[in-house]
Amino acid sequence: MKKNKIITAMLAGVLAFSSLCGCGGSNADKIPDPVSPASDMEAHYVEGMLHDVNVNYDEPVGDLVKNGVTEYKIVAPAKFGTAAKFVSKHLNAATSATFGIVNSDAVDLSAGKYIVIGDYGEIKEATTVPSHDELGNQGYYIKTVGDDMLAYCTSENGAQLTALAVLRAIVGYDMLADDLVIYERDGSVMPATEIKEKPDYEFRFNGNTISDEQKYGMGYLSDGGMISTPIGNVHNLFDFLDPDANGEIHRKWFSSDPWMAQPCFTAHGDHDEYVALVDHMADYIIENILKKHPDAANMRISQNDVVGTQTIARCECAACNASFDYYGTMAGAMLSFANDIAGKVYDYIDDNEPGREFNIVILAYGATVKAPAKRKANGEYELDSEGRGIPLVRRDFDEDGRGEDVLDENGNGKTLICGRGVAYEYATSLANWIHSYYEPENRMYASYVEAWSGLKGDKDSLYVWSYEISYMQYLYPYNNYEILVENFRYFKQYGGNFIYPEGTWENPNNPGFAKFRDYVNGKAMFDVNVDYNSLVEKFFKYYFGEAGPLMRKYFDEVQLNLKDKEGITGGSVLSYTLGRADVWPEGLITSWNSLFDEAYKVIEKHSSDPELYDAVYKHILIESLFPRYVLCTTYALSFSKTQLKEMRKAFAEDFETLGNTTHEEHYTIDVIFSTWDLD
Repeated sequence: MKKNKIITAMLAGVLAFSSLCGCGGSNADKIPDPVSPASDMEAHYVEGMLHDVNVNYDEPVGDLVKNGVTEYKIVAPAKFGTAAKFVSKHLNAATSATFGIVNSDAVDLSAGKYIVIGDYGEIKEATTVPSHDELGNQGYYIKTVGDDMLAYCTSENGAQLTALAVLRAIVGYDMLADDLVIYERDGSVMPATEIKEKPDYEFRFNGNTISDEQKYGMGYLSDGGMISTPIGNVHNLFDFLDPDANGEIHRKWFSSDPWMAQPCFTAHGDHDEYVALVDHMADYIIENILKKHPDAANMRISQNDVVGTQTIARCECAACNASFDYYGTMAGAMLSFANDIAGKVYDYIDDNEPGREFNIVILAYGATVKAPAKRKANGEYELDSEGRGIPLVRRDFDEDGRGEDVLDENGNGKTLICGRGVAYEYATSLANWIHSYYEPENRMYASYVEAWSGLKGDKDSLYVWSYEISYMQYLYPYNNYEILVENFRYFKQYGGNFIYPEGTWENPNNPGFAKFRDYVNGKAMFDVNVDYNSLVEKFFKYYFGEAGPLMRKYFDEVQLNLKDKEGITGGSVLSYTLGRADVWPEGLITSWNSLFDEAYKVIEKHSSDPELYDAVYKHILIESLFPRYVLCTTYALSFSKTQLKEMRKAFAEDFETLGNTTHEEHYTIDVIFSTWDLD
């Protein structure tokens, strides 16, 4: 409680931005002064989002806390107990008043003053609540009626978002990291409030390793997203189709290569084997997923990855080759396969769990990344008046590659779109992720998204696996900061409903402003029209304490340098060029290392509160890992053996104390440490 109060008081008055440290080295090492605002990129706002927020502090409905005491209690049904406890905890931290909790299936609004969270009939009697069609599963409606704040929501995830909205309205709550929560209002009054919102992305997931408390407090989902099978939640079809168990009896379920490296989505054109394959998949999903995981909402069925010695991308039987030629991608056969499975799965759901929503998600990746949609003679996709792809008629192929159009109940060609309970996940690591999908650098990949969007069926079916770091160079900054929000807008515009921005999932405290990405991503997944510049200002105002101006200078300079060196680095997330010496001149790295020394001195002003000091110190330490690593590796020869040994020992100790293990995806940094003299 003391920590949170002091964070609010001390950080609210952080110094205005100023340039405190110049760059050393030659003229070539120097870069311009930091720019303001953080980004001048054109914003592509998305229409039709629901974020209607009205909070009036000038004409409150009454006092919330007076002389350290409150008359208010928090009422919620037991199923929303986590949300009620979260609100109580943070109201107490912000105001020092104790907010009791009443778990009840009913509430008497005349018996006291309440903050009510839930789907109570009493809320509907007191005010007009928006329909489920408007709010969806996770939306909420908050309104002050008399002295009470009534917060209507219908699901556990909706209650989570409701709790955050209640706290934002009353005390200006925001979580910037797991060790930093701020309250920008004192909570003395209950503001007149009317809020109607729902998240722009229903399924919101963190890409970096964060705590469960941080997931909840930043609005990420903790569960209910993508069910994981034994192999994992991606590249997992061999969890359903085991070549060792099924390959001899059902050889046609697998690709034509001798290793059976991939599934065959056509069963080599053998009708009976295809029916058996679909039945096998549907039975597995019903028995092992639906019945055992009643809360599961999504499950991928995706082809194996092409990595290392596994170079087989798809089956090349006659039926698959003919399907590939017709659709221009293997995705046509995969989508047909998923639709057929989902049809049988929903026969079970309708008979046994009516109303349940469950999605089978195919992976638009590699041989399936291109949409099975109509193309022009030059190979470009045909688009409708809304700029979306035009579906093809589904065509199935026999063992000799002969095709036959699938007909609907009226005898017309049946177009191939996502059927009930089927979604597609767009994932391409080959795109240029330092540029947005609105920019020409990603026009080809954007065309795939636009074509797929015409196949989405009757609901938003685009799931996105995006990329936000150099996976070959974990410790180096990857300059995608200002396009994060823009990409969320782009994907939402074309039906995005699920997003997983893969980050440094192996390290909990990675440099390169991974914590800033966590903050921005959480905000933009909830509201794609959020202002990026405002997020930058707020983050650097609070996250680094008194060192905020220095760290903002460093952040701006890193971006300016990377923009200047883009001709060297490119934008690939699968390249080692980001670590080249000519990208990071020694004078520049040295000046940044000195900037961190200055930052540690500045935060001595926080030393009267050890908890706050430790949090801010840790935040600076995390970011210091990058320039220190470059000095310990690229510029090792600039130091004596004694100096270098001390620098490397200090780096290794800090890196490991922060819980980090990895410098490149799947490779632990022990490989590097073993070459250093750390004894």
